Amino acid sequence: MKVVRHNDGWILTRMGMELEDVQEFPNLTYFINYSRYYDVEGKTAALFTHLEPGNEKRFSDCAKKVDIAIAMSEKTRQDVLKYRDDCHVIMGGTDCAKPLTFGVVGRTYSSGRKGEYLIENMVKEGYNVLALGEGWPCPIYAPDTTNVKYNTDVREDYYSKIDYLVIPSLIEGGPIPLIDALGLGIPVIAPDVGWAWDFSVIRYERGEWDSLNKVLKGLTPPTWDKWKQDHLELFSEALG
Repeated sequence: MKVVRHNDGWILTRMGMELEDVQEFPNLTYFINYSRYYDVEGKTAALFTHLEPGNEKRFSDCAKKVDIAIAMSEKTRQDVLKYRDDCHVIMGGTDCAKPLTFGVVGRTYSSGRKGEYLIENMVKEGYNVLALGEGWPCPIYAPDTTNVKYNTDVREDYYSKIDYLVIPSLIEGGPIPLIDALGLGIPVIAPDVGWAWDFSVIRYERGEWDSLNKVLKGLTPPTWDKWKQDHLELFSEALG
């Protein structure tokens, strides 16, 4: 595969470099991005980043001509589909992806109002969850006595070990852990309970696992390995 890319050291350069060692598809020329397109023999593909104002004709001409159109986002895909019948979405990648640790704080009750089944689902799905408190179906960092003044260091140490605090509750007056987390710079994922949506939190629908899981999945970005693998799978399918 021949990759025709920008060479200015910005993100399009990186995108192209990640694919330059691909030996398969010798009859394919891939333009990263569409502004690099020119007529060439063999099969062609182009990456459509966004529709730059004033660049409409180059965008539309390339969309009409290439054999394989790839958009960076669904919004750009919709722009491409104005000029052709098919377009695939492949996001860029990152070197900075790391395993995330989610936290949950407090204690559960027999009423189930703390929504511990949501934490149980997180564990089953393979998310790393660490609790500060009692009764949670996940590893427990420490009992929930950290509001006692002499144990403040335990609470702060706990929050340093998590990337996001999850509020799974179905009913709350507060919750106080939300304030603790925000005070320590930890983002919070919360439903509309208590005062949760009075703050800048990542929202999901109360008690709904699918809604929470969608949020959680959206916190894990694609890597450059996935960028490359998605292209290999697409080109293999499209070109046989």
